[in-house]
Amino acid sequence: METVNIYINVSFPIPIDKEFTYSIDTTVETKTLIGSRVLANFNRRKMIGVITSLLKDKPDYRVIKIDRIIDPKPVFNEEMLLFCKWISKYYLSSFGQVLKQALPTALYGKIDRFIEGNINKIKYLNYITPILPLPEKIFSKRINEFIDFLLENTIGVSQKEIKEIYNFSDHIISKAISLGLCKKVKKEDIRLSTIMTESINDAVKFSLTEEQDHCVNEIERSIDKNIFDTFLIYGLTGSGKTAVYIEAIKKVREKKKTVIVLIPEISLTPQTVKRFREVFGDEVAVLHSRLSEGEKYDSWRGIKANKYSIVIGPRSAIFAPLDNLGLIIVDEEHESAYKQSDPSPRYNARDMAIVRGKLNKIPIILGSATPSIDSFHNASTGKYSLLELTKRIGRAKLPEIVIVKRKQFYQIFEDSVIESLREELDQGRQIIVLQNRRGYSTHLVCESCGSVSTCPNCSVSLTYHLHSKQLICHHCGYFEKAKDYCGICGKSNISFKGTGTEQVAFELSKLFPDTKILRMDQDSTRKKESHFKILREFENNKSSILVGTQMIAKGLDFHNVSLVCIVNVDTELIFPDYRSDERAFQLITQVSGRAGRGEINGRVLVQTYSESNHVLEYARKHDYIGYIKNELENRELAGYPPFAKMAKIMFSSKIYEDMKRSSLELYKLLIDQNKKLIVYKPVDRMVLKVNNIYRMNVIAKTNSEYDGNGNILRSAIKNAFRSFKVKSNVKVSIDIDPLEVI
Repeated sequence: METVNIYINVSFPIPIDKEFTYSIDTTVETKTLIGSRVLANFNRRKMIGVITSLLKDKPDYRVIKIDRIIDPKPVFNEEMLLFCKWISKYYLSSFGQVLKQALPTALYGKIDRFIEGNINKIKYLNYITPILPLPEKIFSKRINEFIDFLLENTIGVSQKEIKEIYNFSDHIISKAISLGLCKKVKKEDIRLSTIMTESINDAVKFSLTEEQDHCVNEIERSIDKNIFDTFLIYGLTGSGKTAVYIEAIKKVREKKKTVIVLIPEISLTPQTVKRFREVFGDEVAVLHSRLSEGEKYDSWRGIKANKYSIVIGPRSAIFAPLDNLGLIIVDEEHESAYKQSDPSPRYNARDMAIVRGKLNKIPIILGSATPSIDSFHNASTGKYSLLELTKRIGRAKLPEIVIVKRKQFYQIFEDSVIESLREELDQGRQIIVLQNRRGYSTHLVCESCGSVSTCPNCSVSLTYHLHSKQLICHHCGYFEKAKDYCGICGKSNISFKGTGTEQVAFELSKLFPDTKILRMDQDSTRKKESHFKILREFENNKSSILVGTQMIAKGLDFHNVSLVCIVNVDTELIFPDYRSDERAFQLITQVSGRAGRGEINGRVLVQTYSESNHVLEYARKHDYIGYIKNELENRELAGYPPFAKMAKIMFSSKIYEDMKRSSLELYKLLIDQNKKLIVYKPVDRMVLKVNNIYRMNVIAKTNSEYDGNGNILRSAIKNAFRSFKVKSNVKVSIDIDPLEVI
């Protein structure tokens, strides 16, 4: 084919929502170029971008050529480009930033890799394959044994496995090759995480309850008709939502279509993947941030090549490059983990699942025991279809929730709670203990002068970690060695204040010295596969107590857990944000759902200084509907979502006054944009300084009654930014539909 010169538009992963024009000499059909990555000079440096459109005519300005096309086939198809463009417009992010978010890091790696030509990141192994037919055994004993081995493995085995598992040396392998018995071939090594290689049992056969059957039938109608619909499954903890998901997926797979299953936390991945692999086997792939770069890339390539039909993972899995999509499931849809706070695009994967479903004309399933207020409101107003599961599976009952008034100020557990813990352990049962703060102590105080150990870079106290004997800032990562004297007055009168998971586990080990205790928080799960190992150990009854933060509060299924204890729920209730009550109710209900999922009746002990709080009363009665109606009334009176569309414009700078001037300037520009726009004056963030950077917010909102899709809000912000001249030392970013405003 004749080489032609064409002009292309490229989007780069920069915070400028603009395409940049280049030329290219090519012999391929131009329509196959859109969605491919290119290497090009941009602003005097090499950058990777994506071809997002073509020009029909030669531009009337100077255009340079790209360095090269990286991909022989586009990494984005038309559907994914359309989806990413929608995200870009809605969240006021650049198209290039969204496209980068949608790909594994291996495809936007170091530029040197692409310049040197090592662009595929594929790993190969030496495989030993026999040369058939093999001769009679006339060699040495060890060679004859190797011939027997080759006859049993005629498709070949990796050289690494032959040495490490089957104990044949490199010398034997080389000798066999020289004798013409076998040969080395290069085969691709597909890198899989441990949870994808673990042996699985056959799926447990079960019959659907009447409620489950009704849910499946309603969803299957949309699957059969190939229409978009959003189903909200409000199902009690332990009511069998996963069984409904599985039956819906079976229907989709009968139609040869593919499925995305979103889960909020990496900690849920092992149990979820195991359950789905038991039913769907090798059709399942995982995508999440704790995979190695190679594992993530190999998983993504397998999905792209249609090797897998079901993708499971946290929020970034919404970008899974599946063809012929038939269903998207968002489990625990209420979880804030679906919202990306940094970097841009600050998208909510739950909401984007609905958008992708609409673009593909497919049904979406949102599931939760405590649906978000936004989703429940949408179901109440007919925007979503509400399905309910009101009973737990089998004979399992909802746990009894007991509110325990705190009396002992210097004691982590009340006496009655300690006695309950001891009773359950004596019965050989398991316990989950929730404390939603990590570390040993949230701050150290000098009882002599009153000073608190604080971070030199941030306006927060340092958290003491017993294991490392360090004071650590959970915002910037600063740490210092803990001292047994005050740095201000020099006296050795240091007191621990506030309780973290490390201190809870330590106290439990003193109370029950013969009991194996596991701790699951951000500190204990830093290593690869650590979530998997901790949960597997607890699932196999090798530990009696699991202590952790909110990552142990939802989705996990342990049938021997009879008791859950929430050490201090007040830290959730007093958080100064409009969603704090909602988060507290959801956390109590979700962690309560871990108790009594088997034959044993469960109990939940909630320690608090505020036993009369209305949120606790609703939670004690398992009254989600009562709580949600009360909260909706409060939200409507205060003008908060779902009755408002909201944006948070965040300012940051090392110079406080410059940041304040810039925020006030934008505030004035915003209030002049539209009379329907409500703008609040700039306020300092709750944690004003992080890593020596000051931070401030401007909140803008509109009434959902006349701005249901947020177009008025976003247009006002875009128009204001056209006139806004920000100082170079001030960073400004936008968060559409923020989950918190502090």
